[in-house]
Amino acid sequence: MALVRFCALRVLKQATLVSLALFGTACDTTTKVIVENEPDGQTNRPPAIVQQGPVFPPGGFEQISSYSPYGINLWVLVADPDGIDDISLVTASVDSVRLARFLLRPDTSSTSCSYFSYADNETIATSAILPVPTTFAGFSFMPLTRVQGGLFQASSFGGTSSGFPDLIEASPVLEEWQGGCYYGSTGILGPIVVLPPAVLTQRTAILTYADVEYRGITVTVYDKVGATATTSFPDLRIVFPSPEERAAAP
Repeated sequence: MALVRFCALRVLKQATLVSLALFGTACDTTTKVIVENEPDGQTNRPPAIVQQGPVFPPGGFEQISSYSPYGINLWVLVADPDGIDDISLVTASVDSVRLARFLLRPDTSSTSCSYFSYADNETIATSAILPVPTTFAGFSFMPLTRVQGGLFQASSFGGTSSGFPDLIEASPVLEEWQGGCYYGSTGILGPIVVLPPAVLTQRTAILTYADVEYRGITVTVYDKVGATATTSFPDLRIVFPSPEERAAAP
């Protein structure tokens, strides 16, 4: 029980109001407030990551891709003592991305419709385009999607929307293709335009192979009051060949 004289009351903690009796309206009039304080609520308990995957094979993953690099499905299984609804966000971060090797196949057509050959000698030297190995900046705070319950997943992790190296941004001798006709093969990215001095004359090409490693992978779980749980993954290697490049490999 409490007898309080006040002009304004600022509530700092939640309380249950039992009765309120006001006498007069002036500031100097006694206002009787009877409250019953509730005990402090249960202390928030942090979330936990109880399982993660997939298991990374020793040599990394091979993802055969056409038109766009497709990564792996990275996932975590999350628990929270305060209930799974207490989880507000799960995010992934990567410290850096290392490109170890890539291949470009040029347009070999004599017509206005490009054709990309997979003959052994039909590649563009990449050393003048982008010397490898080379390291790109990673990314942070990429949200994972809740699949069901406490299962959260990053689909196509390491693909074009989550870490795959932007070659055109990194190289001054590569440009976006402006469109047109092409046939005969697919690449994992492109077509793109290769400029001199990397080639004698401007050429259209497609990316048909990339060997990429994602380093410093972490996943963080946040609950509604900001408590967190974090887990790390091993470095992730993904080799991306197009179907034709995979078939042409020795």
